[in-house]
Amino acid sequence: MAQIKHFVPVIVSVAVMYCLDRRLLEAELTAVVPVRRLDRAAVSAGAALLLAATPAVGLDVARNTLLVLALALVVHRVANEATAVAAGLLYIIANVMLGQPPDPLGYRIGSWWALPLYPAGSIPALVLVVALFACALAWGLAPRARTR
Repeated sequence: MAQIKHFVPVIVSVAVMYCLDRRLLEAELTAVVPVRRLDRAAVSAGAALLLAATPAVGLDVARNTLLVLALALVVHRVANEATAVAAGLLYIIANVMLGQPPDPLGYRIGSWWALPLYPAGSIPALVLVVALFACALAWGLAPRARTR
């Protein structure tokens, strides 16, 4: 039942979290331009490129990638990169395993909370995911307190 396209967003999430977690603290503290602003611009540009590539990869893959990346950004704010990637992977696994329970006649029906399993052309799901990504980008990449 699980397709490979459900797990592609985890690969993108791993790459972004790896890049965001490799920091040079001394250089960031003395930089003229806040590095978090550059991080936010790079992640936003990646999201825009991903949405621009929807004719090639499909709207559902782009939507799910933004969703997993939003979840990873939020978890990365309170934990580390490995936990952020694991949260995205566990979310996808939970959706694949629990997101389509059978109805009494045996047909598979989608749960309202399983956004990655929505049809590819679902515009409400895309709008919700873009809003979640914008919130995660604002909160997940907010500047941290300078402790040094």
